[in-house]
Amino acid sequence: MLARKIARFFLKKKLGFSSRRKKTEQFNFDAVKSVGIVFSADTPAQVEQIRKYIEALNAKGKQVRAICFYQTKQLPPLTNLNSIIDFVLPKEVNFMGIPSASFVNGFIQNEFDLLIDINMHDLFSVEYVSTMSRAFFKVGNYSKNNESIFDVMIKIDKNKNINYFIEQIDTYLKMINKSAKRK
Repeated sequence: MLARKIARFFLKKKLGFSSRRKKTEQFNFDAVKSVGIVFSADTPAQVEQIRKYIEALNAKGKQVRAICFYQTKQLPPLTNLNSIIDFVLPKEVNFMGIPSASFVNGFIQNEFDLLIDINMHDLFSVEYVSTMSRAFFKVGNYSKNNESIFDVMIKIDKNKNINYFIEQIDTYLKMINKSAKRK
């Protein structure tokens, strides 16, 4: 899509075409205090899966903030999520895919220890937030376009669900943790 290519061009230009310096040797999941999660969803079930993951991270002593780019016109019929997840609806995204909701900029400026991008729909708005994020360590779905964004990319089959992707994230973060501890 032409608008996405133009948006990616301007995003790279804004960042000065710099590539991210990978930090896998310096990452320790056990030491992570703050986690940002940015994701796309189009069903309440997908949002519920992320909510459960947030609770699991909270139980491990991690402070979590999350933004959901919800792909329908109305918020999901789930209760008490606004304190856990901020939602961006399609009407809050401009024609290039850049979100206009004020809390998005605050999320981007937050220096999370870890950013987890769960962009199951290859949505540019999620890519934009992940690219602009000031997080120390970033994990996301594998794509050629994402090589300069993430420290670790996980390639999964498009037919897999969010839970599978989350399991893979946890598995690889634990592997990195063991590798960093040996050094």
